[in-house]
Amino acid sequence: MREESGQLVRTRLTEVGNKYAQRALHLWVMRLLAGDKRPNPIAAHFDRLKAQGHRYTMATCRNHLATILAGIARSGKPCNWPLQRSNGHLADAESEQVLSAAATGE
Repeated sequence: MREESGQLVRTRLTEVGNKYAQRALHLWVMRLLAGDKRPNPIAAHFDRLKAQGHRYTMATCRNHLATILAGIARSGKPCNWPLQRSNGHLADAESEQVLSAAATGE
């Protein structure tokens, strides 16, 4: 939707940017919010926003994911956020070792 008022032209935030990238980010966020992909930082962010009563949680989560991906691209290092359980507590070191061993195929 486009609103015009004199010289000022306003567009909604959802209409700004590359629509293919937005669609890909939206699908990626939906997949990260699925039950089998939790816990992850995007799901934690989504749950926190929902609990606070925010309206545009999916758009905010898309932005959060884009920010994380941009940071990874800028730093050139893999993402290594701490693993969190669904209750919000950090996973213990033993769980992290088991998951990292499974990821490397050991």
